[in-house]
Amino acid sequence: MVEAGSTAAPGPDLGTPPRADRPVRRRHPAALAAFWHANKRAALVAALGTVGMRLVTEWVALVNKFGVNFPHQVARHPSLLSQVWGHWDAGYYITIAQYGYAG
Repeated sequence: MVEAGSTAAPGPDLGTPPRADRPVRRRHPAALAAFWHANKRAALVAALGTVGMRLVTEWVALVNKFGVNFPHQVARHPSLLSQVWGHWDAGYYITIAQYGYAG
C-alpha cells in the first residue's frame, strides 16, 4: 500500500507520474463500494433498458427490411444482426454527401 507523501511509480490507471510535492492519490475500495451501493439500481435499470431497446429496434429493423421471414434470413446469414445497424441511416448520409443540407 502506498502512503501519503510517497513518490511511488504510478499504476496503469493513474496516468502521469506523481510529482514529488504531491502525494499519490489512489481510489479507495470503500468509496467505490459505497458508490456502487448507492447507484446499482440505476445502473442496472440503465443497462437493462439499453439492452431491451437494442433488441426491440433490431427486431423492428429486421422486420422492416426482410418482412416476417427475417428469422430464416438471419439463420442463413447471422451477420445480418450486426449489419442492420450499419444501414439504418446510410441513405440519409449518402443524400447529404451528394447534395448537402437543404437550405
